[in-house]
Parts: sequence; C-alpha cells; structure tokens
Amino acid sequence: MASAAVLFQVAGARALFSRRQADIAPVTPQLFPLRTLPRPLVEGSRLGRSHSEYSVGSGLRSFLPRAKIPQGQAESTGSSNGLDSAPQADRVKEEAQALKSSIQRAEKRIERLENQIDTAAAAGKSTELLEQRLVALEQRLTALAQAEVEKLKLQQTPAAGVPDPAVLERLQKYAEFIAQADTASGVIQIPPELREGLPPGLRDSIVIRECYRTVLKKLEVLGNNFAVILSGTPGIGKSAFAVLLLHRLAKQGAQVAYRYMDTIRKDTILFFDFSNPLAINVKKASEGTAYWQSIQGLRDSIVIRECYRTVLKKLEILGNNFAVILSGTPGIGKSAFAVLLLHRLAKQGAQVAYRYMDRIRKDTILFFDFSNPSAITVKKASEGTAYWQSIQDLCERPSVWLVQDGRAPRETQFPGYGRWVVLCSPNSDNYMEFVKGKHAEVWWLPVWTLDELLECRQRFYPHMSQKQTENRFEQFGGVVRSVLADPGRSFERLARSLSALEAVDLYRLGAAALKSAIRHAFAHIEATKDLEFDGFRLGSPRIGDLVFQKAKEGRWQDLVDLLHAAASNPRVGEMSGSSLEAYGHVRCVLGVDLDDDDIKEVFRKRRGRPRKQEGARQGGEVSENDPGQSEKREEAVEEIKEAFRSCKDFVSDSKEEGMNPADLKHTYLRPTTRDQESWDGLLCPGGDWIYAVQFTRNPGHGISAQGILDLLKRIGRKQLRVVLAVPGEKFDNYGWQPWTGPKKKGVDGEMVMTKGALPENEVPPELKSIKQWVVRLKLPDAGDEVLRIPENMLVLPDKELSDDDLSDDLSR
Repeated sequence: MASAAVLFQVAGARALFSRRQADIAPVTPQLFPLRTLPRPLVEGSRLGRSHSEYSVGSGLRSFLPRAKIPQGQAESTGSSNGLDSAPQADRVKEEAQALKSSIQRAEKRIERLENQIDTAAAAGKSTELLEQRLVALEQRLTALAQAEVEKLKLQQTPAAGVPDPAVLERLQKYAEFIAQADTASGVIQIPPELREGLPPGLRDSIVIRECYRTVLKKLEVLGNNFAVILSGTPGIGKSAFAVLLLHRLAKQGAQVAYRYMDTIRKDTILFFDFSNPLAINVKKASEGTAYWQSIQGLRDSIVIRECYRTVLKKLEILGNNFAVILSGTPGIGKSAFAVLLLHRLAKQGAQVAYRYMDRIRKDTILFFDFSNPSAITVKKASEGTAYWQSIQDLCERPSVWLVQDGRAPRETQFPGYGRWVVLCSPNSDNYMEFVKGKHAEVWWLPVWTLDELLECRQRFYPHMSQKQTENRFEQFGGVVRSVLADPGRSFERLARSLSALEAVDLYRLGAAALKSAIRHAFAHIEATKDLEFDGFRLGSPRIGDLVFQKAKEGRWQDLVDLLHAAASNPRVGEMSGSSLEAYGHVRCVLGVDLDDDDIKEVFRKRRGRPRKQEGARQGGEVSENDPGQSEKREEAVEEIKEAFRSCKDFVSDSKEEGMNPADLKHTYLRPTTRDQESWDGLLCPGGDWIYAVQFTRNPGHGISAQGILDLLKRIGRKQLRVVLAVPGEKFDNYGWQPWTGPKKKGVDGEMVMTKGALPENEVPPELKSIKQWVVRLKLPDAGDEVLRIPENMLVLPDKELSDDDLSDDLSR
C-alpha cells in the first residue's frame, strides 16, 4: 500500500498537525507522526505502477519530494522547524527517569509507614500522627504519578521520537563499513568510533568461527520462506553472529530489519537497506515513537488494479450526495483502495474524514484537509476523547468525503446527503440497513486474476516463483492475501476445515445459507466489469475438487440426488452446476464408455435432429442433401468414443511452463483460470484432434469466440472439435450454441447468450469450420457404488474425509 508520505508529496507541502486544542486548529508546523495512522494507510510504501517520482521505501522521511533529500546520506527526519529536538528529548527522558525513582522511594516510605501503623495499633499506641504522614505521602505519590504520566506523553510526541542525527550518521558509517568489511583474516574488527549507540549484538568485534560459516551455508539452502532459532550455551557468542550475517546480506544487496531491546527495554528496529551499494540507507525507530509503525510497514505495497480505476470513474459521475458500499471476497484488498482514493482526493483539494477502529477497538477519525496545498492539515480524535465531538462536527460538512473502513453505521439508513465510501466485508449485517437509504448502493470488487497476481508477484514478491504463484492460485483462487501476502497459509489446513455436510450445502443451498467463515473461505464473489454482483463461485479448481471429494466421501447418496436435481433445475442451488462440472472432470480422467446414441453433431438453426439424418456445409448451416458427410460423421463418432474411453493423465494448465496441448498424449488438461470461458477441459488423445469440452446444463450457454481463437493459436496444426457434455436430462433437446462476445445474465441467474451472440457476419472465419458435438454425461443412479477419484485429483488422501467429525477450525 502507499504510505501517507506519498499522499502529502502529491500536494507538495508539509503537514500541519494538532491534537491538543479543542477546536482542532492547526498549530506550529510539525512532521505528521505516522504511528497515528491506521494500518491500511501506513503499511505500504508506494502506489504500485504510478508515482515513481516520489520517494519509495521511506517511512521516516518528511513529506517532501525526493529531490530535496541529498542522495547517499542517512535519512533523518530532523525537526520541522530546523531545531535539533534531540537535547529536549533527552531532558524529557531524564526527568521521567527521575520521577520514576521518586515514585519508587515514595512507595517504599508508604510501605514502611503502613507497617509502623500496624505495629503501633497492635501495641495499643496512637497511630494518628503516622496516619497523617501516610495521607501526605499518598498525596505526594499521586502528584508524582500524574507528573510521570505527563512526561511519558511528552516522550510520545513527534519531537521526542526523532532519531538523533548523530546516531543516524554513525549507523550510516557502520552499515558502509559492514558492507565492505574484509573477512579473509577470519575477523571482523569494529572501529571503536562506530560502536557507540549500537545494540550489543552489533558493536563487538568477532572471530569468524567455523560454526558461523556452517550456519551461513545452511541458510543458503533454505529457500525464501523459513524461520531459524539460533541458540546454544550462554556466553558462547550467539549474538555476535549477527555481525557476520549482516555482512553477508550486505554483500547480497538485501534489506535487513535488526530487532532488539534497547537499554531501557524498548522494542527497537534498525532497518538496513543495502539494495543500492552507492546509497546505503539506515533507519531506526523504537516502540512508541512517531516512526515505529512506519518502519514496521516498509514491506507492504499495492498494485493499482483496473477495478480500482473503475471505482474512481464511477465515483466521479455520482454527484454530491451518495453512499457507496465497496465490498468483495475477504482478502482481495478492499481496504487498500482507501490509499488510492485518498491520493485522488488530495489531488482534488478535498477534505476527507477517514474513520476506522484502532487497535484497542476505539472508533477513530483522521481528518485530512487538502484544500490548501501549501498548508495541508491532519487532525485525529478517538471516541471518548476531548476532541471527538469537534472532529465529528467537521465531518458533518456536506463537502467532506467520509471514508469508513470496517462497516457502515449500525441501525441507521444513509440520510441521503453527503459523500460516503464504506469499505467492508460482504456480510450483509455490515451494511444492509445503511444501504436502504436514498442514493445508496453496493459495488463489488472482483477477485484477482492470475495475470494480476503474476504482476504483483514480479513487483513486490520476487522471492516467490511464477510456478509457486500459479500453484497457490490453483489452490486458493484470486485472493491475494492467501496467494502472495501469506505464503505460509496451508491449503491442506483449509481443506480439513470443511465437513461433508457443508460441502453438500455449498452445492445445494447456495453460499448465502452457510455461515460466513465457510462461505467466504470456499465460495468467492463474482463481479462484473461494472462492479455488479454476479453470484458466488467455488473459489478455485482445487477448491472444486475438495468440495466434490468431501461430498462424495461423506454424503454420496446426497450428492447423487443433487447431481440429478441440478441437471434439470438450476434453481436447486447457485453453485449446483459446479457439482456437474466436478463430476465431469473425474469421468473424463477415469474414462467413460459412450454409445452411438450418446453422441450427436449439432448445427446452426435446427437442433436435436437425428445424427445420421443431418448434413452440413461449412459455416454450420444444415444441408438436407449431403450424403457424403454421413460417412465422415460416423468416423468422427468413433474417434470421439475412443477419446473419451481411455483412462488419462490429469494435468493443470500452466503459463509458466508454456504447456502446449498439441504435444500431449492420453492427457486431460484442465485450465487454471476461467478467463477464456470457452472450455472446461481439453481431451488430448494424441492423434490429429483435440477436444475442447464444456460441461453445461444451460441450453443457452454459448461459446466464447475469443477463447476458442486463443486455443486455436496454441494447438498449431492440430484440429479442434468442440464437445458439449450435458446431463442425460438435457441431451435430446440440446442444440447448437452461438459464438458469443460479452456475457449476458438471464432471469434465473444463469448465463444466457442470446443478446451476446455474434451476428453471422461478425463470426471470425476460423470458427465457421469448427463442428460442435453434444455427448451425454451419464450421471450415477441411486444405489450405485461410490465413485473413485483418480489419485492425482485428490486434495487429501482418499477415505480421510468420511464425515462431519473433522475440525471446523478456519483460523488460517
């Protein structure tokens, strides 16, 4: 995600900040403390593709264009008014320490007095004088405690959190020394002048022990995702190894966060950036200072997706009074959009109230005023503080944009005025009442495509290979959090969390009937290019395999009933068609015996005619007098029967491997993505023909023209047949499908192509000679034995998923 620094650099001005005045008026210019920003606004450091002219990776730099910062120097925030605030910070720290000592002495004196009072009372003596002294001491202790609180508050101000320039300069020289240190002698000798201010683990000279070299060698073979605990007998120099490791990583041009407890037991991070040997950067922050949150968030960034741009365009035409609920599948980056929206509104000179729940679940507002580019102001208040009502009053202005992250206001409808953008989860309880108001609507963000994830990987996750990304996409679908941001998330653990009953319910009842955690883990929200809700879909090919396997193992007869019901009635369940597709994949891999009556060629204009009575000429038009075609059709029928009959290897399509279907033999190829919407699987028997198979129950399904054109380019000289595999209930009346452009949605939620069908004169010439065939997908009957799933299609070992006794733990 982009940092707040980028937003202010857009306006080209320093931030003015105040949180101590009741009217929230700006005070003397100061640097805005990034620790006060919510995580969605600070956890990133750049805006993806755009804004390369702004500083990248600097959470500690003041909000000025990069050109104003001398290259090759240590980054120091300094003081916004040009004064060195370090001496003041030191005085504040010393006074706080003195107060702490006084409090400890007062507490000890109170304890002694209480003992004296107890002793005197036990001896029958008067305790009045002792009690008076006790009261006085307690009053003094209260005053000291209040004074300590004020000093601690001062320590949290931006001035007190500014890193000492001298410290940063020494760190800079230390980093440059480490990067160039000569280890050939077996020793790294740290110059005395560089040791001051360094953590103990980095300041001592070391002898490079053989075991240290062993550690380095073992680290090299671990790959990109690992954790190593390095331990041993106390006093043997474990911390000293950090010096050698830092040297090695500097040579590799790495970025390194060294975390330790400083001398007053404060959590501290040194961030070394060795990526540019000519301009090594070092940053430092401690917990509770203004820059702690920013230095923790340097790793995260966002890609500006095309759907984000669509949101911006749609917002522009809404006028002045509206409310938009922006939602979608959890983990796709809804909150990240707030950064891009703030950037756009900053360009427009708007006033923006960003509302969120802070870490202790307190309602909090950040008020950005971009109306004056030369004096941008930011104000902050939380519920229950003295300034909460004041900042809420500012939000009532009709010109203010209200951006709310989390959920819409409860138990109230949008009043019909103002400009609201609410970023929330898809649980309807979060917005249902609010969206009932006038001029309120819900927009849906789509899940990520594989191409978007691959671009994001290349820019921000280069340690993850393209193959790994494709594999995780095949498992988790288009959820960037699971695929890239959390590579340790286990698909196997996700698989074990779904019970057989829940699997059948996903098919039969639709996603809305299941509890939220189950619904969004396995069923993802589909959205149109115009951000309209387009239903639920099982999140990925492997999730489809999992749900079918769970239902098959634990609820076989229920699944059989469902398959037959779904074949004839699409209203059985929103995702019931996925059960037919999953069953079709399994049957194609295992092999299926087809009779002549299970196969027919279909033609444009006339549907369902007996196969041996039909003739055709190029273009798909019916010809009544074409006896020469009969023999070719019978030959084609035999070839189709043979292609379906044999057992096949199962493989997933892969962009990274550049898989060529023309080179495959006895193979069933399933796509990783659904971008083309033209085929659900490819039968590649190894002869002259390749079969593009679609599993469907919809008589108006249509076939995407572009998807088949792309496939023709891949298969080269091979010939292509389109095969529509339909349940027996639909076979007799199923006919020729039109070539289509964009999808259209029917009354029942099914995809229909009547309006999307391409006119004859717009059908590409390459498609006019492609024949369409329909085959009967024979469904199992009640009482049939449980279907065997090929081993290479299993998500978990067979028979492991027998019933509902599996853990329902979804804490992934």
